[in-house]
Amino acid sequence: MGVRVRWLEIGANRGVLIIQIDRSWSAPHRVTIARDNRFFIRDENGKHPMSVAELRHAFLFASELEDRIRSFRNDRLKLLDSDEGPLSVEMPAPRLVLHIVPQITFTEGVQLHFDPHKVGIPPLGARGWNSMYSIDGLVTYTSPENEIGIVRAFTTLFRNGIVEAVAKIYSSQNSKHPSIYLSGIEYDLIDSTGYIISELQRRSVHPPYYIMISLIGARGLTASINDFRRSVDHPYRANKIILPELMIDQMLADEKPSTMLRSIFDLLWNAFGHFGSPNYDANGNYKSR
Repeated sequence: MGVRVRWLEIGANRGVLIIQIDRSWSAPHRVTIARDNRFFIRDENGKHPMSVAELRHAFLFASELEDRIRSFRNDRLKLLDSDEGPLSVEMPAPRLVLHIVPQITFTEGVQLHFDPHKVGIPPLGARGWNSMYSIDGLVTYTSPENEIGIVRAFTTLFRNGIVEAVAKIYSSQNSKHPSIYLSGIEYDLIDSTGYIISELQRRSVHPPYYIMISLIGARGLTASINDFRRSVDHPYRANKIILPELMIDQMLADEKPSTMLRSIFDLLWNAFGHFGSPNYDANGNYKSR
């Protein structure tokens, strides 16, 4: 949590100490002093002790918020799995899905405004892209591959500040099971996450953010450390890999994306039988293979 302190001089040997503290997302808080253990709240009528109902609401707020965010993710994954997104990613190829959800979308409401130039967020792994508007917001996409509406990747910047990036995952048949290149997936996620967080903050959509990574169409996929060091294949046995959400506050948002995503990358490698991501050195620095 950030704390900013400023002294404002208002006269000889007189002044006001101004302390600004970032909003906390883990309320309620209390300060115990002189055996007073009450929780206080400030509203249009001033400061007063919280009632039982206000305390109950405050304690339930965080869990209810996370439930709403998870429901949004699950609903979007169902739509994407049914090929009902703004564009179609080539099927039945597996797909990578990245969601970055600002907390203020569900607490304060966000309404982004787009300009006619359609400057959006690049699709995962893309170096060039096109743009279009949808009912949800601004969509960027790679050029159509085989026919209009079928693309390799697209990214939607929702009007409420949420970002959804979807991309085809390429696989190779190196054994009896199709194999995917997790190191390449990590690289694309690091690059895209850094860009998205910078763009959201540029648009005054500030942390905390929830980062959520999923794979659709994962059944039967394997992943090796690299092509030169084969290991026992452990095919994934379900259609979806839904990794836990990662909450990024302002302090973590200033970290390198590779640092903030390491725990999620480890779990992604775990899904295919590996100890963790092999792309970090002993000091936690990312060293892409």
